[in-house]
Order: sequence, then structure tokens, then C-alpha cells
Amino acid sequence: MTRRHGFSFAFLSYFMFSVNSPIARQAFLDGMEPNTLLAYRFCAGAILFLITIGVTNLAKATGDERPMDRRGVLISLVSGLINGAAIYFYFNSLDLMPASFVSVLGIGCYIVIVMALLTVFGEKFTPIRGLRLLLGISGIWLLIGPSGELGSKGVLFVVVGALLFAFHMISLQWYLSEYNTWAVATLVVSATATLLTAVWLITGLNTGGLNFAIPSFWSWVAVIVLALFSSWIGRFFSYRAVAILGSGEIALMTPLETLLAITWSVLFLGEWLLPVQWLGAFLIILGVGLVGLKWVYTNFFDKKASVAVQKID
Repeated sequence: MTRRHGFSFAFLSYFMFSVNSPIARQAFLDGMEPNTLLAYRFCAGAILFLITIGVTNLAKATGDERPMDRRGVLISLVSGLINGAAIYFYFNSLDLMPASFVSVLGIGCYIVIVMALLTVFGEKFTPIRGLRLLLGISGIWLLIGPSGELGSKGVLFVVVGALLFAFHMISLQWYLSEYNTWAVATLVVSATATLLTAVWLITGLNTGGLNFAIPSFWSWVAVIVLALFSSWIGRFFSYRAVAILGSGEIALMTPLETLLAITWSVLFLGEWLLPVQWLGAFLIILGVGLVGLKWVYTNFFDKKASVAVQKID
């Protein structure tokens, strides 16, 4: 598949992931326990993946894809456990801080960590990437500033979650991009569901009993929507985009998810933005828009110049 397909998968996944924070935050405000939501959501997502590959041939390696082997299974499961730990920290921070804070801080930390790791391990850091990184971080800085106080525990949870999620996404690019995406996603989400269910069971037993309650309409919405769009189809889109574009490119586009998450928080949770924060949102849009400008230049002007050179020759 082409890079255009990769960008399409990335934008679809960001749209689906952007509802995570505001929907989960509303469910928590209505009394749903974070670990209960995570266990339900990812168990449902794992079941959907297993049904999908059980009744179709989507998980079968085709073309240049490498058949799933012991190496692929092991790396997928370990990556899924890392992802589960990242999600545990991220979602529990939503019980401590507003969704808009969690979104911008998490994405900001994630971008910096991914780009630092990729640069350390030898991936090229281009000027256009640097500009997009600067725009994204600047926008996030303006967004996060004047809205309120951040608790240190919540900040710690977000930073740890971002670090773990960066390792998870980089592992997809470096070790799993050659395998079938449906097979990888099924193993990753199954491992994630196992870890989060174990955390839910252990936490519940240590605090006097398991909390099975889905206490409100928004809690049901959170379980159903996050399972269908974030843990299932959105997860596939995200992993497919990483396989095509790489984790660095994906990281630089994640401010779009932040902007969408804040938009939903403003519309549905009453979390309002100040003028300086809307300026930050504009910078985020500009940084993401450079993806489109780059694609237009590569696919139109470069080709045009190449054809002109060939005619001269």
C-alpha cells in the first residue's frame, strides 16, 4: 500500500482515538471505576478481533507479508503487555485530571519521547520533521497553560504512560511491520486485555471486592464505543499506518488527536478554551497540514520536475 493509504489509516485512527478521553472522563464522573472500563473495553475488543480472524481470512499472510511465527507471536504479546501498562497509567490519570489536560500532556510527551528514541537509534531527523515537532509542541504548550492546576500524581501517570506507549509503537515499526496487521493486532489486544483484566481482578480483591457496575448511560456508551472503535477497528487502522509510515511519522501527526479530543471535551464536557489556547490549536492544525503539503509536493511538483528533466535528456 502507498503512503496515501497510510495517512488515511492514521487520520481514521486519530478520529476514533480522540473520543477516548472525553467519553472515559464522563464515565468516570458518572461513577464508573477506571479499571472496570479498561477490562470490559479490551476484553470486548479482543473478542471482536478473534471473531474477525475466525470467520474470515484477514489474518492470513499475503503477498510480501511474513507468516506469523514464534518470534512474531512473542514480540506481539510483549508489545501488548507494554501497551496494557501504558493504557492503565493513561486512563487512571483521567480520574485525576480533566480530559483536555490528559490529552495534550500525553501527546506532547509521546511525541518528544518517540522522536528522541528514533533519533538515538539512527532514524533520520529531517528539517520538516523538526518544524512539525516545534509546531506541535508549541501548540500543546499554549493549550495546556492557563486552564488550571495539574496534580503531580496525574502528571506522573501521563508521563509513564507516554513512555511505555512510545516503546509499544516503536516495537510495531521495528519488529512487527512485516507481519499481517490483523494477526499482530489480535495478539496485541489479547495480551493487553489479559493484563488489564488481571489488574482489575487484583485491584478489586485488594479493595474489598470486584466492581462490575456500569452505572450510567455514558458508562454503557464508553464500553461499547471504545470497544468497537478504539480497541478494535481503530487499533487496526493505527497499526496499519505504523507499518506503512513508521512510528516517527505517526507521532508527529498525533497533535491532531489532541485537537479533536479537546474539541469533544469542549462540546460535551463543558471544558472551555481561552483565546491563547485556540492559537495553540491553530499551530497543531498547521503542523498536521504540513503532511498534506508534503504529499502534494512529492506527488505533483517532484514528478513534474522529473518528467521535465527526462524530456531535456
